[in-house]
Amino acid sequence: MRTPRKRRRRLIIRRFERFDPRLLLAAVLAAAAVSCQSATAPGPDPGLEYLELVTAGAPAETELPMVVAIHGLGATPENFAPLFENFPEATRILLPRGPMEHGEGYSWFAMAAGTDRTAQLREAAGRLAKFVEVVSGLRPTTGKPIVTGFSQGGMLSFALALEHSESIGGAIPLAGMIPQSMLDELQPAKLPRPRMVALHGGADPIFGPEGIRRSVNALSAKGIKTELYVYPGVGHQVSNKMRDDIYIELAAMIAPAQADD
Repeated sequence: MRTPRKRRRRLIIRRFERFDPRLLLAAVLAAAAVSCQSATAPGPDPGLEYLELVTAGAPAETELPMVVAIHGLGATPENFAPLFENFPEATRILLPRGPMEHGEGYSWFAMAAGTDRTAQLREAAGRLAKFVEVVSGLRPTTGKPIVTGFSQGGMLSFALALEHSESIGGAIPLAGMIPQSMLDELQPAKLPRPRMVALHGGADPIFGPEGIRRSVNALSAKGIKTELYVYPGVGHQVSNKMRDDIYIELAAMIAPAQADD
């Protein structure tokens, strides 16, 4: 595969404290004139800050496909963004920040033993689904957003595709998993779901590959097709080959979304 050329990128920092489209629109317009800007919309509720990365040198206000990239436990949008900066297709990539501080980064939900992981995962996925709905309506967007994410972000990518499929164009979970209770409660597919392609390290010590294989088989038994690619010798990380395959899968998912517009 040809190595993608490094392209100029635009990085915008925005914070929205309440999902009120009128307030959000004012913040977007205020931030649009500069390449790096912090904008705050007033509101009583804690909001989701995100970074916006526009790839392939595209102008920020151009109508573009949207990818929502969700960082993992203890990470930040800033250290997740470099994974996507050389994506060769003109795309708007939004990187939301988890609402909970965790070490030097952020978290989407607690991972401690004894916590109801499924309930917290659903709550975080619901919040992100609303975020995706509002922001994709405010930013000039073609097609339905694609979601991807690493570890906790991979779990959320699965949850969004499985339980909020109406607003998602595709999902690429990276080193993620699906809680067994969520699988047990999932109803067999009656309508087509967005394409899901899971990428996973074959030596992942956190979420072992055996678990994700069982999850994919369980989804298949419910009529929900998921493609799984396991990378031998790769731990709980994104290897260079995985990054190249992320680019391939993102481009493949973006193309039909653009055609549907």
